[in-house]
Amino acid sequence: MTDVVYHEYQKIDRHHISHSYLIDVGDEIEIQQVMEYKWKVYDSVILKPPHPKTRYFELVATEYRDKDVSLIDDL
Repeated sequence: MTDVVYHEYQKIDRHHISHSYLIDVGDEIEIQQVMEYKWKVYDSVILKPPHPKTRYFELVATEYRDKDVSLIDDL
């Protein structure tokens, strides 16, 4: 069962709110790691297993809110 452990938010400006959620997915999941080269992002590769495991991850989102409108701007 997936659960939100905590939720923090901060108003960035008049219409934007930054949200941070810590999510517990209930079972361990592998964290695939990516090797990025500073000047050649297109050459990035996913590293081979074994991968570290966790049951938690952080979700960060920016919300745009104006009167009756609420939209997620970025994930």
